[in-house]
Amino acid sequence: MASNLSSISSRIVLATATLLTFMPASALASGGVWCTGEIDGEKFNLNISTGRSHILSVLNAQVSIGEKEWATQPANGEQEIVFGQGMIEGTKFAADFADPSYEVIMFGLRVDFAGMESRTDDTPFEGTVSINEKRAIPVFCHGDG
Repeated sequence: MASNLSSISSRIVLATATLLTFMPASALASGGVWCTGEIDGEKFNLNISTGRSHILSVLNAQVSIGEKEWATQPANGEQEIVFGQGMIEGTKFAADFADPSYEVIMFGLRVDFAGMESRTDDTPFEGTVSINEKRAIPVFCHGDG
């Protein structure tokens, strides 16, 4: 019985290694975007964890304005938001987060990471976050992946 389990485990490891070997590198990529700004004298933060294959996939996101917090996976009393839509086209990144009923886009990020590959410093990129589809604030963003 033990050798049977060992054989099955070995096959699973081999199959996984084979699959990972032949997957395109972009399918294994993950990264994120994090932005800061200020709204009405309060600090604004937006952190997005992403995974990408041929499309953008948001793994999770957290937003805070002062003491108020929202998250796609609320765990500590944050209000829930859901990933509505997003894209990466060339150097442009866009992501919208809605209320759980998808009726209102709570936060919409737009940022262009043009020139990221040639930068040698940690200067942030300028972007814009719309809040409740009404108000836009400037933000400074970093990204990877």
